[in-house]
Amino acid sequence: MAATTNAFTDKDTNNWFKAYIALNITKEGLTNFVLSELHIVLNAVGISCGQCSIANLMPCPTQGLCQKRKPYKCTFHASQLPKSCQTCDQVKQNIKSLHRFNWPSWRNSKAERWATDPWEIGKCYLPPDGYSDVSSVQKSDFNGVISILLNCTHFQTCLSPACLSPPPPDKQCLLEKIRQIGRDVRHTADCKVTDADLQGYFKTLATLLADPICLLQDAAAIEARRKLNDLQNDRLSLTELGELLEYVKQTLTHAKEVGERLSEAEKTLTGRLNTLEATLQAGKQCIQSETIYVRIQQAANEKGQDDYERGVADLLRRLEDHYRDTVIFVPLSTLDLSRDKHVQDIYASPKIHRMKIENDGRRTKQEQIFTYTDFFYKDNQLSRRTYLQGEPGSGKTTFVAKLVNDWCNVQASSMNSTKEQTALVDVDTLQKFKFVFFISLRDSRNQACVVQMIKTQLIDKTFADSEAEDAYKLVLQIMKTSTCLIIQDGLDEWPGEDVVPSMAGIPKDHCIVLTTSRPWKLTDERIRNSQIDILLDLEGISDPEAFNEKQTSIARNKLTNTLQANQHCTDQVGDSASNNSLK
Repeated sequence: MAATTNAFTDKDTNNWFKAYIALNITKEGLTNFVLSELHIVLNAVGISCGQCSIANLMPCPTQGLCQKRKPYKCTFHASQLPKSCQTCDQVKQNIKSLHRFNWPSWRNSKAERWATDPWEIGKCYLPPDGYSDVSSVQKSDFNGVISILLNCTHFQTCLSPACLSPPPPDKQCLLEKIRQIGRDVRHTADCKVTDADLQGYFKTLATLLADPICLLQDAAAIEARRKLNDLQNDRLSLTELGELLEYVKQTLTHAKEVGERLSEAEKTLTGRLNTLEATLQAGKQCIQSETIYVRIQQAANEKGQDDYERGVADLLRRLEDHYRDTVIFVPLSTLDLSRDKHVQDIYASPKIHRMKIENDGRRTKQEQIFTYTDFFYKDNQLSRRTYLQGEPGSGKTTFVAKLVNDWCNVQASSMNSTKEQTALVDVDTLQKFKFVFFISLRDSRNQACVVQMIKTQLIDKTFADSEAEDAYKLVLQIMKTSTCLIIQDGLDEWPGEDVVPSMAGIPKDHCIVLTTSRPWKLTDERIRNSQIDILLDLEGISDPEAFNEKQTSIARNKLTNTLQANQHCTDQVGDSASNNSLK
């Protein structure tokens, strides 16, 4: 049952209320991520002795902590005096070195807990006032969490450059913009936010929660993005809205306790909370009358989820088996497709360069790439359409076969994934793709739609006729919720009326497409430059001599095995003849 967030009759005032709730949703979505990274910070700064307090570690006087004016009586050092502790002094120095502005908020933190509680270290990166008694990141507020991301330079390693460029305190920095949103919402004088500003707030907050380095796959951030979307479209449940309102009340109480002056907006909000809570209570009573229905529906949903997860696991297993039996065996010659070898036996490191499409249409060679990250990512964003071009015999099909083999090993947590040579060095990047759907365009000459090619080449070959329809629906459902890689091998061998196969029915948000082709096909004017996110050129193998040595060794071993087998047969025939003559 959805709950309305129309707490006020005026639209702009109601927009402001939504913005206030959105801040709290965003803060919830960041808490697990922040706490997880603070554990890493704790290990990085070192382990303190666990006995020294902040007063012990700070000389007297220390600016911002000790009283300066006469009569001089330092209240900060009233009960504990400074002392020397090399272990804790080093930890203190390391904490300071990670502060962007070299000015930690020492008063917030309890140094006795530095050895065991990462939050006490995190509090050094909070604003200087009002946080000393905040016992966890969950009980902190929006401004506190954003301050840690801004002030602790460790987060430069787990957030994309887009979040911290230009560097703080530049107002164009994304995190600075987000902190300013918090200030604007909390300290507005008229309790109003326009429609345009509200949509901008939602977009900016969602951008942070979808940062590709860590937050995109973080469970709490994913849930927060869902709640933001539901809030934006008035789909929050009564329970969720009630929990958020309770958190808003706690935030206001905290502000009062630390002596912070409440804005008129927050006073207005306080006056409206009781009315909303009464509405929510009435809604909850209505829900209680539907308890039996809800429980039945919940049980059905749980069964449906279990069935879905089993179906996903079964499809994954079947695809891996199919690929291991077919795709990862590569013909040694296009003239005789029956002579094939496992891709690992004939594979050599590729020589791949990124291509730049100039404004005049020219395509110039750029840097060589060595990682799957460079293969699929551009400006730290996963690109939807990657094209790999190469002349005949350059190894395009062999490369994608090796990619599929690497993905199978990663999915199966195979020991081979660490022993085998991989196509590109960062094979774990392929874990991003829940599924890989490999289609040979040569084998789909009479089909125009990718989903039909997947059905024909993968589903129909891995499921019985009675199971195929359900499997097809499952694949479409997976594409809507999971990041998938679709490999189209051999665009130049597909004679469709359109220049590329149709992606109808495939969601753009979750499906990444890798297409291989000979260069001439990609010069077709119907393929617009804007439709090519990444263009790569495969020249062949990077070390031909090593490849030749490997193939010579394989041929020599094969010849040796053949000669040994022939000799064994000859010996058996000789033994048999000797036995017959004795008889």
